[in-house]
Amino acid sequence: MSTDASTASWQQAVVRSRIRSNRLILTYADGGYAPFVQNFAVGLLALRITEFVVVALDNAAWSLLGRLQLQAHAIHFGLDDASPTHRKPHAVSWYDDGYKRLMGTQPARVAAVYGYGGFDLLVADADVVWRASPWPLLYAPARAGCELQAMRGASKGSAEAFAALAAGAPPPPSPLSSPVREPHPSANCAACLNAGFLFLRGGRPAVGELLRRWSALLRQRRDEDHNQKWLNWVLATGGELRPDSAAARAAANGSAPGWAGAPVACTLDAAHFPNGALLRQLVHDAPPSCGCRGRRDCAAPRAALAPAVAAGHLNFALAAREKVCTAKAWGLWLLSADAAHRESFDVANRTELAAARRRIDGARADVGDEEGRVVAPARRGG
Repeated sequence: MSTDASTASWQQAVVRSRIRSNRLILTYADGGYAPFVQNFAVGLLALRITEFVVVALDNAAWSLLGRLQLQAHAIHFGLDDASPTHRKPHAVSWYDDGYKRLMGTQPARVAAVYGYGGFDLLVADADVVWRASPWPLLYAPARAGCELQAMRGASKGSAEAFAALAAGAPPPPSPLSSPVREPHPSANCAACLNAGFLFLRGGRPAVGELLRRWSALLRQRRDEDHNQKWLNWVLATGGELRPDSAAARAAANGSAPGWAGAPVACTLDAAHFPNGALLRQLVHDAPPSCGCRGRRDCAAPRAALAPAVAAGHLNFALAAREKVCTAKAWGLWLLSADAAHRESFDVANRTELAAARRRIDGARADVGDEEGRVVAPARRGG
């Protein structure tokens, strides 16, 4: 990341210009995530949400944001492929080299933007799909004490909330806030919070310290690792213990106090903010046609459950095409020419949706055929 004072001043000026009602949404992408950035932006613009900034990670993403007329929403901290001798592959699959770099550099970006001061920051991966404004739910009175709110990092307990809604009943209560317990850093632990959808309350010292420790852990790993496991490790232990030490295990399993300075972390209701595991489960991983027309086992739960959703995360997918299939099956792929692929979007905003789609038509990027499959990381100490 650039530390040049003039660059930081420019970044801060763009960020400050986008803040509305003391809040901001932050996402980021390289050229490999171009279609998701477009779907992300179309959803927000159609919801009349303009308080967002996109961090471009390479020249392809920077150029795309210009073609989308989103220059006023765009910043960068240096473009990876600015030099012909410094080209790196796009992130196309979970845990490939590009993905580890995309994720590993994220904590430093979040810490930098949060450090611009005082406003609430919603950090969302570019593969988040929108159906309605998230703000009423995030600012619900019951959540006033939450310094950090996040989607669930694993699917455990999520299906029950959707099943209750499908049956016409209120979702079962879930604990609003509980300590994160993580016995060893892992990407998708049962109690993990999802690093791809984090709402951080502004001006909170505990949040600032969390971001400092999180980014420091990734710097120790040359900014190339799955950041979610280290976010949860810091919340569980403070991040200053060796993961394989007895003290770290005691802090994480609840037999020691853990990190006393941790911010109050709250889990978001899965009925309103489902992760990809739940989205895929309820449309049966999406059929090959990437839709569920005429399939009662898919269409019925979608019709019953989609109105509760504010935003969903297309994680838990092995490749980009699977993310798109899930979004289409849920009716939330707003780039599609097929109306069935976007019919779950908030119907009150169809005029705005049409306008937002026209805005991106001249710069459309499609999901290509080269996306990789999941690659398991080599087991390494720590």
